[in-house]
Amino acid sequence: MSYDHGTVVHHFRLSNPIRRIDVVARNDGTFQSFEQLAIENDPTKGWTPYRVSGVYLDAGEAELSAREMWTLFDFGGMTVNERLFCMGTIEEFDSAGKNRDRIKLATLLAQVGLADQANQIVEKIVSSDN
Repeated sequence: MSYDHGTVVHHFRLSNPIRRIDVVARNDGTFQSFEQLAIENDPTKGWTPYRVSGVYLDAGEAELSAREMWTLFDFGGMTVNERLFCMGTIEEFDSAGKNRDRIKLATLLAQVGLADQANQIVEKIVSSDN
């Protein structure tokens, strides 16, 4: 894929098939990231820009900005599992639960906007028999 002002050097998805991030090498030697949404929730129909980052001198900084943009996703009305799925961390969360890793569980919950409820959720997970 190409943009008028540059070429995609990297794109990624975090377990969400209808959202992706493009890191673009701009023609002026800088980098920028674009969050894209699938048209009509169907990636085969193409992609449309949703959010755009600032301009960076380094591709790594542009990607970090993009990952931070991803966390700005509106989680209102979503269950814990839906939030984790959208962030691409549900498997990591399940593994942390099986290992009773309180810190990892709380960190992942905070990343999906549940920092205030993390202790309560973590206690329920680590005290369960599963």
